[in-house]
Amino acid sequence: MWKFFHQLASPPHFYRLAATLAPWLLAPGVALIVYGVYAGLFLAPVDYQQGDAFRIIYVHVPSAYLSVMAYMIMAISGGIGLIWRMKLAHAVAAAAAPLGAAFTFLALVTGSIWGRPVGNLVGMGRSKTHVRADPAVPVFRVYGAARSD
Repeated sequence: MWKFFHQLASPPHFYRLAATLAPWLLAPGVALIVYGVYAGLFLAPVDYQQGDAFRIIYVHVPSAYLSVMAYMIMAISGGIGLIWRMKLAHAVAAAAAPLGAAFTFLALVTGSIWGRPVGNLVGMGRSKTHVRADPAVPVFRVYGAARSD
């Protein structure tokens, strides 16, 4: 069993396994994403205070979560690559950067769409709604710096 895990650290073995599994996992993954977006945006009930603006939360929160998760994957795999000198860890860090940038961009866009009508509803004026997006902007820049190498 441990031999299998050690083989996964070898880039040729890992790429061969990933190429075998990718066609089988692509269709169910895309189908689940499409259904989740459809259910969140169209099937979810309307909120009694926020109205239809609340439905964007079903896209905004998972995209913000995935952007932070991709950032952590980059940090952990970068550390593993530097400490134990595993080439595959650097490849994981480089592959996580564009995904993290896409999810961070989606979180920034959906957060600004949701923050406009809801910010006034909860007593936050127009001047305070930008405060929630400030932590995501440096993360977005880190993704850009990681991909420029």
